[in-house]
Amino acid sequence: KSNSFCTLLARVEMSNAVPRYRGGAAGSNDSAAYQRGQYAHHHAGASPSAAATAASESENDAILAALLKDVRGMRTNLEDINSEVKTHISLLDRLMQSTAKANDRVQGTVRKLQEVSGLKSSSHVWFLVLVAFFVFCFLVLLLKSRGI
Repeated sequence: KSNSFCTLLARVEMSNAVPRYRGGAAGSNDSAAYQRGQYAHHHAGASPSAAATAASESENDAILAALLKDVRGMRTNLEDINSEVKTHISLLDRLMQSTAKANDRVQGTVRKLQEVSGLKSSSHVWFLVLVAFFVFCFLVLLLKSRGI
């Protein structure tokens, strides 16, 4: 990508060096003659004044220099955006991985709960009730023996 950008910058700088005639058909002899510096004026045949030509060239040079500066600034901004996008992509990848791990854990818990709820006997519930009852009785006896 940066190679094509460098090519674009080189073309802009080259266009600064070679003036182009915009009149007439593309690829016409008039355009080629103008690029070689042989075309004096495209309409009346009268040569433009040297001061007007120099002013026009300096104006074109200033416009192209400003354009080149803007393109370089845009390139810097786009490189900054590119690095920020890469950072966000890596953050999203880590987030997806952690979400996948959490999803696997939740699925395992749900599967275990379904196994427990799928039991047909209630013996495990009665076992828990008896253990809770004996713990309660033990605590009551312990508190009575201390006189509380």
